[in-house]
Amino acid sequence: MKILFSFLLIISLSNKAQGGEILENYYNTRALGMGNVFAPFVDDHNALWFNPAAIDKIRGMHLTVLDLQVGTDALDIMNLVNSLSGASIPTIINQLTGRQVMANLSDSLAFSMRHFAFAAYDNLNININVRNPSYINTNMNIVNDFGLISGFGFSLVPNILRFGVVGKRIVRYGGSIPITPATLVTLNNLNANSLLGAISTGWGIDTGLMIELPTPIKPTFAFVWQDIGQTKFTATSSPSNVIEIPPIENNITYAFGVTADIALTRLRGAVEFKHYSLFSEQIGKKLHGGLEVEFPGFAVRGGTNQGYLTYGASLNLGYLNIDFASYGVEVGEYPGQTEDRRYFVTLTIDLSMDVNLGGDSAENGARSRRPLKFQRR
Repeated sequence: MKILFSFLLIISLSNKAQGGEILENYYNTRALGMGNVFAPFVDDHNALWFNPAAIDKIRGMHLTVLDLQVGTDALDIMNLVNSLSGASIPTIINQLTGRQVMANLSDSLAFSMRHFAFAAYDNLNININVRNPSYINTNMNIVNDFGLISGFGFSLVPNILRFGVVGKRIVRYGGSIPITPATLVTLNNLNANSLLGAISTGWGIDTGLMIELPTPIKPTFAFVWQDIGQTKFTATSSPSNVIEIPPIENNITYAFGVTADIALTRLRGAVEFKHYSLFSEQIGKKLHGGLEVEFPGFAVRGGTNQGYLTYGASLNLGYLNIDFASYGVEVGEYPGQTEDRRYFVTLTIDLSMDVNLGGDSAENGARSRRPLKFQRR
């Protein structure tokens, strides 16, 4: 994967004075289609990133050999990246003035079963936003993460109260350069590729809690605390003393969801309040809500992300699953100011054994009525 990713950059220019986008460290196409909500009903290896308590809900044993995700808001992203490669930072800023560009590329190899999950992943984002060329006060980040993540989930009260914890080790290539009118002049000889020479290592811990009430609609309350106390990085190599390696900040999420089975249809709905600890951000930028309707072999989704419409769909072809999503994100200070529309596609190959390892009898019974090749999990 490193060969595939070596020509891509994560460039994030967010104007601090104008709020800017709340950047995510990991995306999921299924979640994005329903408003970027996932904590109440994630039920696969993605629990490692979105709710460690849900590791206790994984049914069967799974080896995920491909989980390739691509997302962008710019159809010419490859040409753009090639044109910026090797350019000086002032040149990059000049070319991208007034333009928002975002892309994501990630993949993972994972093993998951009830109580335990492990994954190795490679994740990068491209996020460019130069909005005020007359007085630039921003950071430029170029980051490519290679991570190992593992966690456990178990029931404190059988099938009602679940708890999970995840540990992760991240090798980060790149960092951050603060850019102001005063420093811009000194960066003429430093280009975007230079940031990839900065190498650092960080260790982080996430935890999650779920309460699922045993009623027909299964009301579920979730609490997730990601990067407890910040995930800080220690530099092992840096090509320039102006490159900084910022930590991954705490992310506290509260969520509520419901699930109902009607014949061969499963309905899921949820609301989430994310990034609670970002007190300087508008509340509307932290709100998410969505709905998923799952049929044998496919699913459709819709929702709202920071006040903007989201939609998505999945096609399950046995061991191969294809997810698509489109969503809007706020890149300004408050919801409704500046929308950026994005599109994601994920291809997943999951080799699984549909065995009951002490899972929820009610849930397993409902899903066993569907043909095996139509099951998502």
